[in-house]
Formats: sequence, C-alpha cells, structure tokens
Amino acid sequence: MSRPIGVTFLAILQLISGLSNVLTGLGTIGLSSSLDLAEPQKNVLFVFGVALLILGASSLWLARAYAIGYEWARHRGRAVATLSILLAFLVLLLHLPERIGPSSPGFSILWNLVVYVYLGRPKIVAYFAGRWNGQPWSGRSTSSKK
Repeated sequence: MSRPIGVTFLAILQLISGLSNVLTGLGTIGLSSSLDLAEPQKNVLFVFGVALLILGASSLWLARAYAIGYEWARHRGRAVATLSILLAFLVLLLHLPERIGPSSPGFSILWNLVVYVYLGRPKIVAYFAGRWNGQPWSGRSTSSKK
C-alpha cells in the first residue's frame, strides 16, 4: 500500500517540528542551569525545556505514526489541529500580541483547518484504516483489502 503524498508531507513537517522542539528544549534546559538567574526563574526555564522535550518527542512519535499509517495518528492529528485552532482563536480574543508570518494566529487557524479537512478526506481515512490500495479513489474497489 503506497502512502498518499500529503501524509508524507505531514510526516515530514511533524519530524521537523519534533526535532526543533527537542533541540530547543535541550537548549532551554542547558540555559536554565548555566544562566545567572534567581532560582524560581531557573525552575521556570527548566520546566519549559522539559515541556518542549515532551512536545518534541510527541511530534516525532506522530510523524512516525503518519508514515506507518496508524489509524490513531489520523485521529490525534485532527485533535491537535482542532486544539490549535481553538488556541489561535483564544489568542485573537484576548488581543495578545499578533505576529506576522507562519506563527500568527490567522495562519495557524488556516493551516490547521487545512490539516483537519485533509485528514478527514475519504482517501486519507481509507489509507489510515488500511483499506486504500493506492489506486485513484474513483477506480478502487470498496471490497479490496491489502
């Protein structure tokens, strides 16, 4: 069974995000021990670094699951996209400082909406359920299972 190109793209983006979070988390933990700060500030930095490590490991796990085609990965990807959309709306409602570019709330809403819709498409649902045979959706038999 071949993997849809969009799923491969999502897996690569998750891999990049995961590696970025892991490296940033390690750097933050390193800074928390080497900076000349008060103990509470060092603790906050340390906890933030650990949180980034956990998020990074989770992203790497999700990237692997996308690549393999686990059904739970599709559900988790949609849940993460929904949560990201809600958080972006919260940022807009609270009038927090808006950024321009890929980290802006508007971009986050748009991108995560695309991910949510994409992971709900019939061909993608079939891929993650193990029912897609790699043929175009219109030419595949519904009873075929590989």
